[in-house]
Amino acid sequence: MQKCKQCGISVRGDKICCPLCGGPVTGDPSERVYPTQPKMGHGGLLEFKILSLIYVFLLLAFLIVHVATGFQLLWVTIVMISITLLYVDLLWTFYEHGSFLRNLNWQSWIGIGVCIVLNFYFGGPMWSLYWVYPFGLLAQSAATMLIGFCQGRSVEEFVLFILVSTGLSFGQLYFILNGYNRILLPAVCSMAVLLVLSMVLVIFWHREVRRASEKMFHM
Repeated sequence: MQKCKQCGISVRGDKICCPLCGGPVTGDPSERVYPTQPKMGHGGLLEFKILSLIYVFLLLAFLIVHVATGFQLLWVTIVMISITLLYVDLLWTFYEHGSFLRNLNWQSWIGIGVCIVLNFYFGGPMWSLYWVYPFGLLAQSAATMLIGFCQGRSVEEFVLFILVSTGLSFGQLYFILNGYNRILLPAVCSMAVLLVLSMVLVIFWHREVRRASEKMFHM
């Protein structure tokens, strides 16, 4: 431990002069009282790889559909543009160190809503209800869980996103009952899968669900 020559007090840490009187100090420096925090880098490499893989897969799938139909389906172009905009937006989230999972889910929900609105505005087959709505929620939920578990995050950090997506999936019943959605299998499967997934999370991670709810609603 260091000691001040002028006032005689003991000085912890590694000082050049006495913090009390400003006099010179002697002796060997001790360990820092407050350890230096390591600098945080730009990380997120795992999320970037997963996101890029999903983006490339979806883009190729819709591109194949576009080529197979002779570039006649307007909705395929809209979806491809929307996916690209979402991908760029999430990459910006990486750069700005925002909450990736929160942005992923919010952007996915907004993207699905925009596709539905555009589909009703332009008319034609209800592609947004047949494919985008059900498979969009499934892909978003799968990506959320995959990233969460691969990062070693607690279920508490992402469980509410899955529960909200499950609730939103049952909005498909409105379009089914009113005759807008005539291809029922994707909608029914997405509701069933998300419902089972939510039940598993609530049953096996009920403490995490409760804590997440308390934080969300400040209970």
